[in-house]
Amino acid sequence: YYYYPPDFFAKELQSKTSQVEMDFMEKILKVVETGIRKNEIRPLDARSITSAFYNMMIGLAMNVRFFTGEQLDEEISRCPDAFLAGIKA
Repeated sequence: YYYYPPDFFAKELQSKTSQVEMDFMEKILKVVETGIRKNEIRPLDARSITSAFYNMMIGLAMNVRFFTGEQLDEEISRCPDAFLAGIKA
């Protein structure tokens, strides 16, 4: 439904979705920048890390219907662990 919403609310849905994305990205960016300053995260491009993390989580969210609850728990714990292992200082 999100991808092909009816015309009567397509623009509003896209606008709200964009705003939520920007809000999440800004919050994630602040966490990443703080982690870099504290030497908890490798000194990589903060916006690239933010984008990669956000899109990983969106990818998981879009696939929830393909997993059982137990499988989803495994995926949710595994993906961030692997991602964070790659950026930890």
